[in-house]
Amino acid sequence: MSTEEADGHVALERVREIVAVVVLSLTAILTTWCGFGSSKWSGQMSIQFSQASSARIQSVDQRGDDYALLTVLFALVLV
Repeated sequence: MSTEEADGHVALERVREIVAVVVLSLTAILTTWCGFGSSKWSGQMSIQFSQASSARIQSVDQRGDDYALLTVLFALVLV
C-alpha cells in the first residue's frame, strides 16, 4: 500500500466517523424532541379527558333533571 492510498483510507475513515457523529447527534436531538412532544401531548390529553368527564357528568345531571321534570309533568297529566 502506498502512502497515497493510506492517506486516502485515513481520510475516508475520518469522513465516516464525522458522518456517524452527526447521525448520532441528530438521533439524540430527535429522541429528546419526541419525548418533549409526548409529554406535552399527554398533558393536553389529560386536560381534555378531564373536560370530557366534567361535560359527561353535567350531561347526566341535566338528563336526570329532565327525567324528574318529565315525571312531574306525567304525574300532573294523570291526576
